Amino acid sequence: MSVIFSVKNKKKLFGRYTKALSEREISEFIEGFCFFNGQNDEPSELSLNENVMISGVWQKSACGFELSYEDGKYIVRVCTPSGVGDWQIALELLSKLSAQTGSKIERDNEEIYDSEQILKFDYEADIMWGLEALKDAKEKNQTLYIYGVERDVAFDAVMIDEIFASASPVAKFDEMMRQVQYLDAYSARENLYEDKNGNEIFGAYTLSENLPTILPYAPSPSWQAQEALGERKVSRWILTLVVGVEDSDAHVLGECEYGAFMKNLPKEKYRFIDAANVLVEPLSEEEMREIFKKVNEA
Repeated sequence: MSVIFSVKNKKKLFGRYTKALSEREISEFIEGFCFFNGQNDEPSELSLNENVMISGVWQKSACGFELSYEDGKYIVRVCTPSGVGDWQIALELLSKLSAQTGSKIERDNEEIYDSEQILKFDYEADIMWGLEALKDAKEKNQTLYIYGVERDVAFDAVMIDEIFASASPVAKFDEMMRQVQYLDAYSARENLYEDKNGNEIFGAYTLSENLPTILPYAPSPSWQAQEALGERKVSRWILTLVVGVEDSDAHVLGECEYGAFMKNLPKEKYRFIDAANVLVEPLSEEEMREIFKKVNEA
């Protein structure tokens, strides 16, 4: 579900469109504007093209929005639901593009806006419509994952109830999304491996000494991994422990069963950040060895 807007570029003589604006030129429209999936830390001089750029402003964006250029049009796509900041930034950019090109803004339902009218777009209604999907997930006892600019957020019945119990569900949803995006912690990467015979699939994550790390509490394949796996299942999840990082002598302490490690991890050493993921506080080498020993003894 999404809302798509387009703005036609300026035309030169003989009906040709002018060159599309570059990433840098686009970023100058709004203070702090950035591309979360950009190849460089700073916006480049490359012109926008059909490649989708996840756009927004650091700390203000929750989900970001998609920006691309194709067939002489700047295209902005805002997913449903997105955060308040996502919408405000997207609408401001559309207004600037409309003013710069002299073109109207066209929505995918054929509604037309000028550079002033678009700023009054009722984005809260679209967010609320999207939040209804959370209610559906709750009724089906499902955990729903929503894309974020830094990491996806998992919503369960408890979090959904909290959203709709607040004075402003829209603001609460935005707050929950952004709180997870900007945590000062490393998001551990999911890795999948086949055994040498290709009969079994193993899942693995890594936890390093003294590094605050976000991990799934009870791992399962991401939707991207599940698409690649098809009907195949992950038979075992492993956590690799790395120590010696502080002494520039990083090495593997060992591998252990993922669930067993979480079971033996002291509760004061982690907290849930959403319905599925935990932030593991920095563990010293001594603490990691102690937990590893308990796991092996069990």
